[in-house]
Amino acid sequence: MNFYQGKRREQDGYAVIVEEDGRLRSLDPRFDLRRHSSAGFAWGFAGSGPAPLSLALAADVLGDDDQVHSI
Repeated sequence: MNFYQGKRREQDGYAVIVEEDGRLRSLDPRFDLRRHSSAGFAWGFAGSGPAPLSLALAADVLGDDDQVHSI
């Protein structure tokens, strides 16, 4: 099971850290699937930022780009 933690970083905005099998990595924004916002991730009511966050989370959890395209 993966664990996801959002962080607000002063230098570059929001980031999501994924813990997978005891290792940490940054969540890939998956701009290759769709570019909702050039600003990147955000949550709450911060413009279009929640859209790429939800897409990136779905892609990471599902692990299947074709399945993500059908959402």
